[in-house]
Amino acid sequence: MSSNSTMVYLSIPYSGMEYKSFRVATAVAGKLMEEGNIVVCPVIQGHVLKNNGFDCEDILEHDIELLKRCDVVMVVCLDGWLSSAGVKAELEVADEFALPVIYLDPYLFVSKEEVKEWGKYDS
Repeated sequence: MSSNSTMVYLSIPYSGMEYKSFRVATAVAGKLMEEGNIVVCPVIQGHVLKNNGFDCEDILEHDIELLKRCDVVMVVCLDGWLSSAGVKAELEVADEFALPVIYLDPYLFVSKEEVKEWGKYDS
């Protein structure tokens, strides 16, 4: 990995669809890493922390500090992204720090069938 790699903050809605978001985020982050990016994906880390007793607000505060150090924010437009409190907070910080934002179609990384299957674990 070169020292001029882009550091990407990967934003994705999480609450209410934790397992599905975790799986989609993992697939997208992996692809972005294969392309040579440095990927900060709070959903991957946060999923593990939440399952070990950490509060979502504490995790989000930590995530925002990571976001401030990134070069670009990429939002995975999974169902619910427009109403996600976490995504909204991340976009506000991106705007405040004048970070570029790129919107990603999750189905360019995973199939609709996979997403539907993963969603079964959230109900």
